[in-house]
Order: sequence, then structure tokens, then C-alpha cells
Amino acid sequence: MVESQTIDVRKEAQASFRGIIERYTGDPQRHNAAAQLAHVTTAVFDGMANGTVPPPQCAQLEITNRCSSGCRMCRRFTWTQSKHYTPDRELSASRQIELLQELGGMGVRTVVFSGGEPLTHPELESLLEAARGAGLRLGVLTNGVGITAAKAEALAAHADWVRISIDNPPQQGGPGFKTVRRLLQPFKEEESSIAEAVQRSIRNLKTARAKHRHSGLQIGFAYTMQATNVSLIREMVAYASEQGVIVTFKFAHGTDAPFLCSERQLRWLWEEILSDESIVRNPFVNIRYLSEYVVRSLGMKDVARGTPTCTYYEHTPIRCFTPFAFSLIDAFGGVYVCCHWYDDNGPLISAQREEHRVGDVSQESFASAWTSARYQQVRRSLDPINVRTTPCSCCTRHWIPNTIMTQLYEDVYWPLVEGLGPNAARGVYGQLVNECSSEGPVWL
Repeated sequence: MVESQTIDVRKEAQASFRGIIERYTGDPQRHNAAAQLAHVTTAVFDGMANGTVPPPQCAQLEITNRCSSGCRMCRRFTWTQSKHYTPDRELSASRQIELLQELGGMGVRTVVFSGGEPLTHPELESLLEAARGAGLRLGVLTNGVGITAAKAEALAAHADWVRISIDNPPQQGGPGFKTVRRLLQPFKEEESSIAEAVQRSIRNLKTARAKHRHSGLQIGFAYTMQATNVSLIREMVAYASEQGVIVTFKFAHGTDAPFLCSERQLRWLWEEILSDESIVRNPFVNIRYLSEYVVRSLGMKDVARGTPTCTYYEHTPIRCFTPFAFSLIDAFGGVYVCCHWYDDNGPLISAQREEHRVGDVSQESFASAWTSARYQQVRRSLDPINVRTTPCSCCTRHWIPNTIMTQLYEDVYWPLVEGLGPNAARGVYGQLVNECSSEGPVWL
């Protein structure tokens, strides 16, 4: 290739790269902007080119199946009540600590603790300390019930963020709490209400963060929009602003489930909330993200059916890069590609979960599962995503990262490979990433 052609290839790649970076500013609460995801792609794309698999960027570890609340859109609280549930099958705290050390040692950068309800784990503080000791950046997903002063201290000392799943502004205490979520025994005897428990937890977290002056703990809410609470979005925005706490709004999913928003409710949301500039510009909420991406890309009928990305994936050839950058490990040690393949809100006995398990860290190392033939087969099968043969039509967690990484691969990386050859392409692509993107923890 003559020098002028080489220059043209580089210029076109640079223009495409910068266009993608500028177009996808992402959700600041999810850290999924193209400028942040680009750093993840360098190792992934190089691995695809030379047949190797880099370690995942992020892992989600369900540290317990026990839960303290019963949520309308989730059946996890029924697991420990099932006759099929055997608590001895859950990974011991010592095995979980070994697992965290392995993840950190192999190059995983971020880990998310979830459940069940992670706050119910009797060795929570030890696991938090172990994660930080392994060099992992740490996030915790919780329902916000039971963050005592001691647990808040441990979270402030070791975690980067805590995201409280909340389905009603706490001061409302209205229909959302009554119909979406309820306290379970024995927690019902310890707490007067979820609303009061959440507000107490927030106070404890703020106090602990102030005490640990070097703590960067970010406190946030995750608000799952559904039929009984979507009308309270304005109140939730006001509450988040008053508290100085960010809130991530997301849609409930589950095919034709009774808790889903109706098309009438979604039309109100589209017209009244997502077009309200005072809300869209509010720095404490991700409404701009919903307005820019969800409204423009996803169909209202699909969202109302609980399969928000169905038509999008049918009409847009997107490769799923999640199996290259993320992995989920459940409390029993099962390894899964993502929460949707895992059927995380489903019953304890799930044919889908059995079908899609790709490893078991109670019997093997995570590295063995991650590099297994089974995992590799899944990676190949998702190029492109086929919503008719996978559970991917429910996924709003990974669809933007997958879209970004697909465009970076097809419009930037691969044209460089074809134009310059693999070795030169890696160098030029790495230079583009270093010049135009911002490196930092990515929570997939």
C-alpha cells in the first residue's frame, strides 16, 4: 500500500472513532460512554485477532441467595423458601475470598456484589476487605434494608459505589412500596417499613462517607419503572435532588408480565417526562440517557411487552461483546454470560439457567471456565445477536455497550486491519484510544 493510501486509512479511522466517541456519551451512572468503553476494546479486539481471550473487565458476584424483601418483578425471595433450596451448596466465604483473589490476580478490574441481598451475608465486611485487597474496584447492589452504621463504615472504606434498588420516593411511602416491595421475615420484625429503613441506611452511608475523608463512595438509587410507580418519577427526581443522590431509571422486563408499564403509561413518559428539559438536564438522574437512546432506538410496544430490545436487535446486526468483557458468578458457583441468560429474576428451578451455565467455580477455577470451549462457543454464537434463539430481547443493560463496541470494531478496527495489516492496525487503534478516550473503571 502506498503512503497516501495508508494516510487515508488512518484519517478515516480517526474520523470514525471520534464520531463514535462524540455520539455515545452514555449513562454517567453506568459508566458506559464510548470514551470509557474504548479502553476495554483494545484487549478484546486484539484477542479476537490472535485467538486469545483477555480477562473480563468486570465480574458480578452474587454472594448470597438470601433476601430481605419480596419484589413484585422478582422471584428471588422465594428461592430460600423452596424445598429444593440447599444452603450448603452456596460458596463458603473462604471460597469467595479465594475467588476474589483469583479475579484480581488474572486482571479483572471491577467487581459488583449482588444477591439475593448482599447485606445479609454474615461475612460481608470480610468480603469487602478481600475485594479491595485483591486490587478490585467494587460496587454493591442492594435493596437498602439493613445498612447499619458498621456496614456503612465498611462500605465507605472499601466500595466505590452503593446502588440502592428503590421503587418509590421514600417520603411518599405510597403505592410503590405497597405493591412493588415488601419486607420479609425476620427483617419485618427489625424494620418498621422499607421507606424508613432506606432513609436510615442513606443517613448511615453519608455519615460514614464524611467520616472517611478519603472515601470516594458514590451513593445512588436504581428505580425500576413499572405500572405502579411510573407516575411518581417527578417525585423521585425531586427526592434524589434533595438528597444529592444520583438515580438510574430503568425499565422492568419480563415477557407480558403484569407489572409492566402499559403503552398509555409509556406514551405519558415519552411526552411528559423525557421531553421535560428541567428533568433531562438534572445532573442527578439519567433521563437524558433514556431520552437520547431509549426513545430514539427502542419501540414502545417492545418496552410494554417487556422485551425492549427485540426489534432493535432484529433490525440492527449487533455482536454481543459481553462474553468477552463480563461474567456473572452466582452464589452456588455457577458461571454465566450475563444476568439475562442467568434468568436472575426467575424461580430457583429454571431450565433457562441450567441450559446457559458455562462453568462452576465450586469445582474449577474461574479461569478454567472463562477459557473453556463452552464459553468460546457462546462467544461465537452471539455474532450477531439473534433474539429468536436467545434471551437477549430483555436486555437493556448491555445493548448500548454492545452497539458501541460493534461500531468500533466494524467501522474503525477492522478497516485498519484490512488497510494496514494486523500489527500496524493494533498500534494505530491503540493510539486512537489513548488520544481520544478516558480510562477509568467500567461497570458492565
